[in-house]
Amino acid sequence: MQRELSTQVRTSIIDEFNKLEAENRKIEDRVTSDVLLKINNHRQQGLLLMDYKDGVARGEWLSSFQSDHGKRNASVTFHCDYNTGRRYIQIAKRYPDTITNPREGLIAMSELWDHAVRQLGNGHGPQTLHENNFFMLVSQRLNSFRDLWEKQMQANPVSQWSRETAEQFVDEMTPHVERINSIYQQARAIAEA
Repeated sequence: MQRELSTQVRTSIIDEFNKLEAENRKIEDRVTSDVLLKINNHRQQGLLLMDYKDGVARGEWLSSFQSDHGKRNASVTFHCDYNTGRRYIQIAKRYPDTITNPREGLIAMSELWDHAVRQLGNGHGPQTLHENNFFMLVSQRLNSFRDLWEKQMQANPVSQWSRETAEQFVDEMTPHVERINSIYQQARAIAEA
């Protein structure tokens, strides 16, 4: 059975809702402005990193960050990790001009936030490794990746890549390949012992 609201209660609910809605619009305007400022700062950082990268050797480039693929660097030039720096460069390449469209700014920021969330690590202590389900999932994902990769290679073989495409591939894949190789080598050593 539906209850009847008195006129006073209805008015109170409507007034409170509209007050919160007006407040949310003001907050949204401030947030949008802050997001555009922040993403354009990151875009500018990406442009600066691109200039720096073009002028130094690869080894110096990689060691310029707080960490390079999980390894802490003793002499830090840029106060962010290598992957974050790469994300800034990607934003700079995708948006060569200042971002003024709030939608584009929010999309670019969501990509950075997604990366940041993945970097947070394990906040709930050690996790139980469920071998069968975990390895089955990894195997399925790698098979899907392999199929996608084969289609991509038929359409665009590595031999036809530009230097920039090859560099982007190496930059994107290096942390993943190093991590997989490290895990594989450790597991293989245990299996062959």
